[in-house]
Amino acid sequence: MAINDNFNNLIQDLTQQVLEQAQTQIQAAIAEAINQRLDDVLSADNINAIVRSRVQETLANYTPDISQFESSLQEVSNQIINRLNATADQQIGNLIADRIHGVDVVELAQQFITAKLDINTNYFPFKENSIPGSAVDAGGLRITGDNIQGGIIQRFASTGIDDQSSQCQVTVLDQGIVVENTIYAGTLEVKGGAVIDGDLTILGTIADSPAYQQLIQDTSRDVQTHIGPNLLDQHQDRVFERIRDEGLDLNKVTFNGETVIQGDRLVNVIHSQLQTVGELRDLQTQGETLLSQTLYTNNRRVGINTMDPKNALSVWDEEIEIGVGKQTQGVARIGTVRDHKLILGSNNRDNITLESNGVTNIAQLRLGNMLFSTSATPPHYDAARGTVVFNEQPNLGGPLGWVSLGNAKWANFGLID
Repeated sequence: MAINDNFNNLIQDLTQQVLEQAQTQIQAAIAEAINQRLDDVLSADNINAIVRSRVQETLANYTPDISQFESSLQEVSNQIINRLNATADQQIGNLIADRIHGVDVVELAQQFITAKLDINTNYFPFKENSIPGSAVDAGGLRITGDNIQGGIIQRFASTGIDDQSSQCQVTVLDQGIVVENTIYAGTLEVKGGAVIDGDLTILGTIADSPAYQQLIQDTSRDVQTHIGPNLLDQHQDRVFERIRDEGLDLNKVTFNGETVIQGDRLVNVIHSQLQTVGELRDLQTQGETLLSQTLYTNNRRVGINTMDPKNALSVWDEEIEIGVGKQTQGVARIGTVRDHKLILGSNNRDNITLESNGVTNIAQLRLGNMLFSTSATPPHYDAARGTVVFNEQPNLGGPLGWVSLGNAKWANFGLID
């Protein structure tokens, strides 16, 4: 909307206000004139004269009747009121026409506008948010930095600044400037000291300078003395990566005056934490040895899952302990150490079960070509000749067992008497 349209709307508003004020004044004047006229017309003398005339006329023509007199008096009163209303309406209309004809609306509007305007500054009080930005001609508009205070400027740009960030990147404080992310610069020149709280990565070369010379000296001193909490220790990962990729050609390595590596031999190494070792052709150890927290050897004893073997070989599997070793002179022993039974089997079968109370259970026993087993009932199946089945339910006068004669034939043996 152009500013002329806003001004026209303002003029209409002002004109409306002037007309309302004029109408209020006119209505007040008319009301005053009507009241004056009514006071003149409706005076007590006039009313009394009219009433007396009507009463006398009625009394002369009609026989006095109180009810008829009251009706006539009411009719006369209504006629008087109607005539007075008609006369007042006509006079009010004439008075309003005279007053409006004499009012200069344009003059009143000019007076009202002049009273609203500040003639010294030509300042016009527009309503807040009444002028849209599209209605302002920004071609000749000049706003200095002194007129800008607070707020956020989006897509800010100048001859030397191009703001493309979507969030705050630089914070200016009295103590200094805080940069939230990476600084990219063609050349960085620091006047004074510099503190780097983090890693320093250099992709290019380091120019020869006093700082570079000092760096070389510190590195050399670390290598010659010890690997401590200095520069080499801080970058040992990179050193080891380079050694891994390019190799390390050393014929002799010493530590605290003692030779550690001599040619292809590793000597005088007391402690180590080797993670992976290739094929060993000859390994000899002295003292305790622990492999993978499982195999333990010491003092001519071997423990599996235990570091306290009670026998030459002790095998632990949760609560079970099996011992293999010497029992007495010339006697070896294999068995459980505690109150546990021992099962000897093959093909996932329990062939022999040694109970903890000394009982031995054998599923099937073969002596030579004879197979021995037990049964509660006489067998009827075909078995090899000579197979013996002992009776699990012996009775007086019954057999001790049965022996196979071949072709599913069995014979009793050992009469119980």
